[in-house]
Amino acid sequence: MKPMTEAKISLGGWITFALLLIVAVGLVLVRPMLLPTKSAVTSFKVKGGHGLGTLYHELNYDLSAFSKENISVPQIYVRGFPKGWDNSLKGGQKKTLFYQSILPLILTVNREILDERERFSFLISHGHLSEKQKLFLKDIGKRYRFKIDLEKIKPSQIKEALRRIDTIPVSMGLGQAAYESGYATSRFAAEGNALFGQWRWGKGLVPKNQRTGMGDYRIATFPSPLGSVRAYALNLNSHKSYRGFRQEREKLRDKGETPFSGKSLINTLEAYSERGMVYVETLRRMIEKNNLWIFDPVSLGKGPIQEVEISTP
Repeated sequence: MKPMTEAKISLGGWITFALLLIVAVGLVLVRPMLLPTKSAVTSFKVKGGHGLGTLYHELNYDLSAFSKENISVPQIYVRGFPKGWDNSLKGGQKKTLFYQSILPLILTVNREILDERERFSFLISHGHLSEKQKLFLKDIGKRYRFKIDLEKIKPSQIKEALRRIDTIPVSMGLGQAAYESGYATSRFAAEGNALFGQWRWGKGLVPKNQRTGMGDYRIATFPSPLGSVRAYALNLNSHKSYRGFRQEREKLRDKGETPFSGKSLINTLEAYSERGMVYVETLRRMIEKNNLWIFDPVSLGKGPIQEVEISTP
């Protein structure tokens, strides 16, 4: 009987070892995708727009492919656009490189928003909440500017929250970033990664022709272009001026029309500029001329994360 007992123990040990090995290998395979670390990021340094274009070509990142087949956008993150990054580039080249650079940023922010939306929905239906979960709900309510009573959550509060925690049409974000930053050639883009011309009182870059009668308004600055996109999305999702945008977007979601089309929501941006509907029509023509609508349904890939630093040529 003793040899049989030893055989059972040996077999059980091998099974345990095999299971642990499978789990370990699984963690190694999925960790870079679920929780990217600095070691999982590949960094590139390029000189100006020509260097950036060469890099995108080597990475097989081509915007024209999106009109032909359903492919995902690589996770490429530009750290900034220095002054003169577009030197010696033709107009069409500058536009293409700009859109290539901003597209992954918008898709990344949209993915982050959907993750928050999913977590919010789960916690609301979860029942008992831990202190950490309550802290998350309080934080998200503060950022998106909606009220939520954690002791007795009302359906109206949930509805308003989900109306705000939602994605931005890709074509709209691309068009506004290009228009507001002059394809990342403005002083605000070069000095403060400001792509959307967002104002901030008392802190930021002072416009050269600042109108003193309107107070000490400045252009908000960000540590990276990705930070600018995050702030832009949060602005549309929280400020009272864009209530109409959020309401129309909610109708589209209720009808199952996602990902959202910029064509359906562009008219709600009248309050974004003092020019009102003239601004909207200018933006519409810009988006149509550059065929930005084709990017509304594209998705962000789950491949390697790549960071790009552009130096002045």
